[in-house]
Amino acid sequence: MNSKLFGAIAILVGTIVGAGIFGIPYAISRVGLPLGILYLIVLGVVIFITVLAYSEVVLRTKEEYQMTGYAGKYLGIWGKRILSFTLIFSIYGALLAYTIGVGDFLNTLLENFFGGTPFFYSILFFVLAALAVLAGLRTVASLEKAMTSILIFTIFLIGILVFRNINPENFFNFDKHYLFLPYGVILFAFTGATAVVDMKKLLKGEEKKLKKAILLGHIIPFVIYLLFAIFVVGVTGIATSEEAIFGLREAMGPGMAAVGALLGILTMTTSFLILGLVLKEIFIFDYKLKKLSAWFWAMIIPFIVFIFGLTSFIKVIGLVGAVVGGLDGIIILMMYKKAKKLGNQSPAYSFNLPRFIYYLLFLIFGLGVLYEIYFSFFGRV
Repeated sequence: MNSKLFGAIAILVGTIVGAGIFGIPYAISRVGLPLGILYLIVLGVVIFITVLAYSEVVLRTKEEYQMTGYAGKYLGIWGKRILSFTLIFSIYGALLAYTIGVGDFLNTLLENFFGGTPFFYSILFFVLAALAVLAGLRTVASLEKAMTSILIFTIFLIGILVFRNINPENFFNFDKHYLFLPYGVILFAFTGATAVVDMKKLLKGEEKKLKKAILLGHIIPFVIYLLFAIFVVGVTGIATSEEAIFGLREAMGPGMAAVGALLGILTMTTSFLILGLVLKEIFIFDYKLKKLSAWFWAMIIPFIVFIFGLTSFIKVIGLVGAVVGGLDGIIILMMYKKAKKLGNQSPAYSFNLPRFIYYLLFLIFGLGVLYEIYFSFFGRV
């Protein structure tokens, strides 16, 4: 494998694997491992096809854009506006999820020493992180790739340490009320289409390898997610916590939980700072706000939502995954169809998505969006 291909795969894996991994064990613990694996396979394939379709959009376009730019070119102003909305909504949702997750992790680490509650630690984290965003600490971007590598290493370390404690009976719990819970959580965890543009740039002159990079860049997260779910659910079963680590503390002791919690804090903190800075700059450059106003609007929405009671890590990533992932998927499929006719250069590769599969993906994304919105207002059924 040459260095360009390896680098392209690393970009996609680093974009995909992040905070979402901590929600997968809880979701799978509620429906059982067999159904959980089916969810991972089906949604992994759905996202792979969608990202492959997006890569053809990128390859058929002579100009270089980000996703909103491609939407504007092929779908007009409404497509660009929808993707702009989903981008901002997804960042707000991610900032909220990181606030909740870090609060839980800090509580796992510090509760026995200083007391406190997850809510308190979430507020403390948010205030400090928001001030860092105000200061503009862009150097954290370089830490994101390192965090991904450490995250993968730690997962395998956890696996080695807990292997003897895995109980196969824990894999077969099933609660019909949570039948659709894994959908949004797994979509959130597989989000990574935005990496395609950078992957194409890295593979300049070797664009045909982009397809292989996308395939391997989805297989690797699939394996990581499956192993992490097996390790955690196998030990904690129905007692699996929403962010995975607290349940491990109850089953394996504080040392194991401390390793996972510390990693979760580092991973989510770097992601929070990067996305907070991105959102602040969107408001500055795209909406012409002053720096202080841009920072205020970037931070105030997730803070208010958290204060007023949306404090469930799983609910947040499930909502963001289903709604944003679904809308983005629909827009990408529509861009793909348009780019087939209107693209202004020959792509390095092309594939024809059968009409049945095209509309099936539409249905999966559309129903997922509607169900998750319904659930958010009326409760999971």
